[in-house]
Amino acid sequence: MMDDRQEHTRPARPETAGALDANERSAPQSLQQVGEPQLQDFLALATDGFWERDSDLRFTFVSPAVVSMVGQRAESPLGRREPEIDGAAFPDWPRLESLLRNRQPLRGMPYRLRSADGSETTVTVNADPIVDDQGELSGYRGVFARTAAPSAALAADQADEAAPVTERDLAVLGRVAGGLAHEFNNLLTVLHGNLQLLQLEPAVLAIPDIDEVLDCALSASREGACLSRTLSMFTANRTISLAPVDVNALLTDMQAMMRNALSGAVAVELMLDPSDPLAMTDAAKLEAAVMNLVNNAKNAMADGGRLLIKTTCHAGPDLPDGGTSATPENAVEITVQDDGVGMTPDVLARATEPLFSVKTGGRRPGLGLSMVDRLLRASHGTMTIVSAPGEGTTVRMMLPQAPATEA
Repeated sequence: MMDDRQEHTRPARPETAGALDANERSAPQSLQQVGEPQLQDFLALATDGFWERDSDLRFTFVSPAVVSMVGQRAESPLGRREPEIDGAAFPDWPRLESLLRNRQPLRGMPYRLRSADGSETTVTVNADPIVDDQGELSGYRGVFARTAAPSAALAADQADEAAPVTERDLAVLGRVAGGLAHEFNNLLTVLHGNLQLLQLEPAVLAIPDIDEVLDCALSASREGACLSRTLSMFTANRTISLAPVDVNALLTDMQAMMRNALSGAVAVELMLDPSDPLAMTDAAKLEAAVMNLVNNAKNAMADGGRLLIKTTCHAGPDLPDGGTSATPENAVEITVQDDGVGMTPDVLARATEPLFSVKTGGRRPGLGLSMVDRLLRASHGTMTIVSAPGEGTTVRMMLPQAPATEA
């Protein structure tokens, strides 16, 4: 536990501040021989923050550097978890809490601490669990290690990476994507066709477990076709052909495709408005948009879950909460709701940025939600995303209803 003197910097000695008194100089000592006064001096000098937590992850000890990191105007961290410290913010706390509660040793995890004046410090977390004689977790001991300031060249590179994507960038990328999508689609057509032929060969079907292998391969080819459609939406002209679309029929026809894209542990449920609403949009691009949302939901529910896709017809006075001046007066709403891991506020704020992605390993190009947003704008509709860590994600697409004369 940390007492009052550990929460404040020790007063400097008269005329010798920053230097040891002669009587404090001693022969070399091992770490085990270092006394408390010396440890206090070391902690006061350290730029890294040392801390200890109890089994409920509340701080039971913090060094002066931790107090400095959270800001002098913030409450003392002692006895509190990060969200309970007034005057400071910790955007990465949900991830750190999850790892700590799973008794994970941590090495080099980036972690941001934001003080009341708006200044932000990025540190790396190194920590080990403390386990008692019965094998129970009794706490954690760790360090907030300050990261080195980036060089001028690195800072310039990072500024370039953070610069917004311009329309010119999108046009160039669109031309490249269009060519890639065309060639990729040709390969997929050959691959998918041959896989379907194999399903008709008796000799092939006699191979044990071949059905599962072929189904997996066909599912991958369908997902590749969805990616190809996404890239096609990014072509140079990026034209969208607006026409009345039977949304319920489109979603019903997509059920097999959606189930193939989802893992067996994810259940998909359709709740369709019985009025069979017609929306003014591009049918092919709406199908690609829905499949992008389905794939996002699949990645968010790696351990299984439920995906709800719902249609609702709204009249002007009946617009749902969240409707804005840009929302069509008579709208067809398509809701895609999952109960996956959800998004942090920082990720949610950038979710529709072109090329932004939190997925690693090159699994996705970061175009999905930006393409959905582009389709909604081109269709004179709106998109709303509601998400929070551990609470899943709900995407609401509001499309204008097709005029009755065009049905």
